[in-house]
Amino acid sequence: MNDRLINMRWVLPAAFVVTLAFLVIILIVQRQKSEEKQPERPITSTPQPTSQPRTNNNRYSFATLPPQISNSEKPILSNKRDMDREEEVISEDDIKREMDLLISSRDLENALDAVEQWLAKDLPPSIRERVAQYKGNLLLATGRVEDAYAVYWNILQDGTRDDVRGWATAKLYVAAKQLKRVDGLIVELEQLIAVDSGNLRLKQSLSDMYGYAGQTDKEINLRLQLFKANVEDTNNGRKLIGAYQKTADHLAVADISGQMAKADLEYETYHLVRQAKSLIKAESFDDAQAVCDRIYNSRRANAQTLLWCGYSFEELGQLEKAEAAFEKGAEQAVEQYRKERCLVEACKIRVGQGTLATNERVLLEDLAQNARATGVQKLAKQILTENE
Repeated sequence: MNDRLINMRWVLPAAFVVTLAFLVIILIVQRQKSEEKQPERPITSTPQPTSQPRTNNNRYSFATLPPQISNSEKPILSNKRDMDREEEVISEDDIKREMDLLISSRDLENALDAVEQWLAKDLPPSIRERVAQYKGNLLLATGRVEDAYAVYWNILQDGTRDDVRGWATAKLYVAAKQLKRVDGLIVELEQLIAVDSGNLRLKQSLSDMYGYAGQTDKEINLRLQLFKANVEDTNNGRKLIGAYQKTADHLAVADISGQMAKADLEYETYHLVRQAKSLIKAESFDDAQAVCDRIYNSRRANAQTLLWCGYSFEELGQLEKAEAAFEKGAEQAVEQYRKERCLVEACKIRVGQGTLATNERVLLEDLAQNARATGVQKLAKQILTENE
């Protein structure tokens, strides 16, 4: 009996200690789980806002901004994060994302501070150039036109990214116009090219500036030099065509389009369509028909270019070829609305020739009610009404 009492004296305290230890372990585990469940700061992945310059007032504007948000809803901006961490790798997407947050919150001054912090870092040249563009945009948006002008001018002189240079040229023109400095800017660019005649990037910027300033003859002359130096530069080629179109020089448009069709095979038939239309406007009908035949027989022709080819054949009075082009386009069409457009155009020709079959009339009735595009519905109804 005494032995049992002695054992009980030891068992009870031991059981108490074990129970207490078990409770402590449970509390520790629950605390760890609650900390793991606590959400981290979300990373927003909204796209970069697009921007367009305004030439008729003294402020640069980004794309239409969303309504003003309250301070409690504002994103955590870059001055509240550790931007000096050496181990952090900044990508262009990161910068675009944060710029979108800053611009969306209308906090342009804070955005400028963030840009300055980025530029203080050892960024890759490509990213630095993009950030410099942001800086110019923000300076222009906050009315510091002279400072924005200087930023864009530096990009034009030293930049190597064609996409950034293109934007910078447009914005430099906006700033120069506000400062009443367009003529002086053009003269300065001309002087730089006179010293460095092989600088194609500066020539591209100057040709853009000629275009913005309405100096079309100078734009054409310079763009033609660039086109002859590099026919595969389709961006310059399209701008050269645009300049010729301003002067209604249809034969020149046709010539450039034909050369681009040979150099840019992926979009060969698109260039040929433009060439055919320009030849028709220039009343060079035989040449236009030869180009249309080339489009019809090209293995690169798709439903859209065949549709345009059919329209050109119609203008040339070649109705059978137009009908064949529309039918071929309908066969190749992937999108239903484009297939329906080709079908209704083919039916329109057959109605005019009195060869519309009964099943084709049923097709027109269906298109008049159910076609994807309202234009196709209207044309189908018009054809049926005129031929009741």
